[in-house]
Amino acid sequence: MTTSSAYFLQLHKQITDQKKKLNRLVQIHGYTQLLVLVRS
Repeated sequence: MTTSSAYFLQLHKQITDQKKKLNRLVQIHGYTQLLVLVRS
């Protein structure tokens, strides 16, 4: 295992985590929008 591949793996993990957080945010935001639409 070279240093560069370990670094790449770490970078990939961070990007994946960010995508998960972003997806969760989008889902929550979309759900909130739905609630607002339904209530109005």
